[in-house]
Amino acid sequence: MKVRSNPLRVPTEPGYWHAFGLAMLVHIVLLAFLWRGVSWQNTPPITVEAEIWSTQTRLAAPPAPAARPAPPAPAPKPEPQPKRLPEPPPAKPVAAKQPAPAPSPKPAEEPARKSSAPDPEIALEKEKQRKLQEQALAEEKAKREEQERKRQADEDERKEQEKKRIAEEKKRQADEEKRKQEEEKKRAAEDEKHRHEEEKRKQEETKRKQEEEKRKQEEEKRKQEEAKRKQEEEKRKQEEAKRKQEEDKRKQEEARRKQEEERRTADDERRRQQELAEQRARARRDADLKRLQSMAGEGMAGDAEKTSGRTMSVNYSSIIAQRIRDKTRWPDIAGNLEVEYVIELLPDGGLRDIKLKKSSEVPEFDAAVKRAITAAAPFPADPSTGKVPASISVVQRPKDN
Repeated sequence: MKVRSNPLRVPTEPGYWHAFGLAMLVHIVLLAFLWRGVSWQNTPPITVEAEIWSTQTRLAAPPAPAARPAPPAPAPKPEPQPKRLPEPPPAKPVAAKQPAPAPSPKPAEEPARKSSAPDPEIALEKEKQRKLQEQALAEEKAKREEQERKRQADEDERKEQEKKRIAEEKKRQADEEKRKQEEEKKRAAEDEKHRHEEEKRKQEETKRKQEEEKRKQEEEKRKQEEAKRKQEEEKRKQEEAKRKQEEDKRKQEEARRKQEEERRTADDERRRQQELAEQRARARRDADLKRLQSMAGEGMAGDAEKTSGRTMSVNYSSIIAQRIRDKTRWPDIAGNLEVEYVIELLPDGGLRDIKLKKSSEVPEFDAAVKRAITAAAPFPADPSTGKVPASISVVQRPKDN
């Protein structure tokens, strides 16, 4: 089963076991130095034995008689050597000084020795001296043994104290090591706690930053939405204004269309009235011509033909004038105005030139009539002759319209 790692746990620092091994090595070297510093003073002292002999020369006893020679002095018993400790290795023993041999008494003259007899007092003295010497040796031996026992006891006591000191030192070192381990454990626990707190603080800081970033994003989003709403509101206002402008334009166009319609209706009505007036004038002219023809008789036949030609020319001029009036657009002008133009035509009815012959003293009216002449071209041929005249004179008045 795969164990998931705790995200809140601080990872182990690298080199932990290397540092632990190095610390143990340093402790071992320290213990070795302490042991060496204590053990080098435990070397037992070297025992040196020496025999002390008096250097004073004494006279030898007189020679004993030959029958009873004096017994030789017994050699001193060798003293037992003290047992040496196995450690540390013993140093080179100092050789004890050999007692100087007692000076041999000078032999008396042979004749005198031979003649002298053994003295019992001398023998007793010698025996007493021997016993004293043995007693002194025994006392010396006992004293040495006592000193050796005391030294051994002191050595044992010193060793026991050294053992106690070493035990106490080991205990102190163990307590120190235990204290260090406890401090290390406590420090590790504090470090772990500090790491956990630091990790928790970092997580809280990260969370706070994320919340702050989220708040900033929401604020930015709100600002963008507000700006978008304002833009939409502005766009809606612009569309509303545009719609109102279009509505106003439509109304103006409708009003203009109505005005045009009314003007066109008025123009049609005026044109119809003009046509009726022309028809009545033509009927009157025809009636007048007929009346004149009936009054002139047969003798006036040639003049009648000329008059008929002029009548047709007048009719053509009326057609051209009406065509121009249909194209003329000008505002209402008060007064009796009159403008006359001479129109030069091409054979196909197109305009060659327009010449102002008489002005109405109103430039707007003169220009409107000239624009109407241009718009009315090309002009039709004269019905009486079937041809387009080279020029024609046209008179326009506002009241005629």
